[in-house]
Amino acid sequence: AHDRGTDVAVDSVGRILVAGYIGSNTLQGPDAALLKFDAAGNLLWDRTWDGPAGRSDTGRKLALAPDDSAYVLVNSEQTFSDTDVVTLSYGANGTLLWSDTYAGPAFDRDLGWDLTLDPAGRAYVVGQVFTLTNAGGYFAIRYDRFGNRDYPGVERVRFDPAALEGPAWLPDSVAARAELAQFHESGARGDQGLA
Repeated sequence: AHDRGTDVAVDSVGRILVAGYIGSNTLQGPDAALLKFDAAGNLLWDRTWDGPAGRSDTGRKLALAPDDSAYVLVNSEQTFSDTDVVTLSYGANGTLLWSDTYAGPAFDRDLGWDLTLDPAGRAYVVGQVFTLTNAGGYFAIRYDRFGNRDYPGVERVRFDPAALEGPAWLPDSVAARAELAQFHESGARGDQGLA
């Protein structure tokens, strides 16, 4: 088995949340995971998420809302060459509140790179799309707190390679991440350079 934590956050009363993945090296791969510990390190609860294809699902990023609900960004493998990006929202007690999947054009590899929340509780996700004909497509999504995509036309965005700028509505933290993704468009470092 190979279990790995990829992101960590501390809630309003000092409890620790860890996102990552848990599972084996088999074809099915690991499942995305979210674990919550008290301040002394005792496990309060753990949640795993297995995508519809039953293949590799890796939790990449974690963000906490003011009410201590948690958002997890997951890269979910559908086939060997097709990966979708899933955003999960959990209540403070570990209940799954909603999930949404970004799936680009057929036969592509969508990779989520960053997730953040704004003061209004909206979630922002950015990443890159690798297709059979285009290795430089980027996407940005904004969700309201109920999981609705609440900004017109945000499912797919092509960032300006000259200006290295994302959409103006992106918070600085994810816009900077998108700029870094654009900088590495050649794929030389690709996903590994943005872990």
